[in-house]
Amino acid sequence: MTRRIRTRVYCAVSCDLFHYGHVRFFEQARKLGDVLVVGVCSDDDLASFKREPILSLEERCEVVRACRMVDEVIPAAPPYVSYEFIARNNIDVVAASDGYDDDAVEAYYRHPRDAGILRFVPRTPNISSSIVLRRCQETEALTDCSVNNLAVPITDRLNRFGAARATLYEEMYGVGHQSTAAEIVAREASSRLRITSSDRVLDVGCGTGGTAVLLAHDTGASVTGVDLSHDSIELCTSRAPSRPALPVTFVLADACDLVLGTPFDVLWTRDTLLYIRDKRSCLSRLRRYLVPERLSAVIETVRGAAVSSRELEDHAYSCGHALVGVDDYAELLRSAGFAVIDNRDYTAVCVETMVEELTNLERNRETFVQRRSAAEYDHLVERWSKKIGFYRTDQLNEVGFLVRPQSGID
Repeated sequence: MTRRIRTRVYCAVSCDLFHYGHVRFFEQARKLGDVLVVGVCSDDDLASFKREPILSLEERCEVVRACRMVDEVIPAAPPYVSYEFIARNNIDVVAASDGYDDDAVEAYYRHPRDAGILRFVPRTPNISSSIVLRRCQETEALTDCSVNNLAVPITDRLNRFGAARATLYEEMYGVGHQSTAAEIVAREASSRLRITSSDRVLDVGCGTGGTAVLLAHDTGASVTGVDLSHDSIELCTSRAPSRPALPVTFVLADACDLVLGTPFDVLWTRDTLLYIRDKRSCLSRLRRYLVPERLSAVIETVRGAAVSSRELEDHAYSCGHALVGVDDYAELLRSAGFAVIDNRDYTAVCVETMVEELTNLERNRETFVQRRSAAEYDHLVERWSKKIGFYRTDQLNEVGFLVRPQSGID
């Protein structure tokens, strides 16, 4: 009797804060063969391309070993799967998440790809270790009265990034946009970046894709839009056939958990770090993927000079906004390895545009309510009226930072 050869499947993971996405990944990888071998990256490697681990290598390996789909664990496995590693561990198939873009595949999985043994398995949407960590931070905030001096439910955060809310805001901002005066600000700010057709632009927090498309159309650059919302990325890709062919790619990923390959020339982000408490770590991570000394744009809603009202604090808390002042934001950028070249105040154009948006909505109330609902109409009127008030009283500003990533910084 001929002995059947068992197919050995390999996958590389970090598995910090183990969650159901890891379980599903292992389940899919296990189906590709008979033996599942899992490489767990070292603490130093994890810190270099993601963040400092919460769990140590030993702890992460123990969790992986306890998973019933896993047959073998390789501690401190290299993040790059080489021919030598494949041969040494008798690997027949290498499994990887389909969430990696082409550049990341080139950087980490080039050898198994060229050998024809690389297989992709679906990434579980809307879950990652960084998302778990953020939920823990938010849960702590809910029980801590010192946070914004409030202890109220975060009612808006849970559905802020869903398709229903995104398309509702597009009624005001315009199709493809999730920020006010999006095209005006994008064109003005991008004109100072000197983007060329040979550049690669990373749009972090691309939302429903309008700015990524605009940048590609106006400059000819290749633009990669990244967003953590599965619904937003689906909207971006579903609309591709209706627009001219442009060098735009959309990737489902968390900015705080991003893995990319070839460096990008320009970073573009607007009102994305607004939702992230640990802005410095996220900015530092993004900087590692940028060509040093090129100009990038970070555009954010920040605290104004006036003392914040309780109404603003309530609004910010309910939306999950982690607000900082303009000077503090500039210092965050510097501490993350960016030189701040300039900052420009877009508050006036935002107020002017929001007033126009609100006026148009009120003028067309009847048709809007028939098409959507009275509750959604009331929500938009209340939200826009509040935001206009915060801008006009200098409690909030919209500021665009022109920055340059510095070289030689860890």
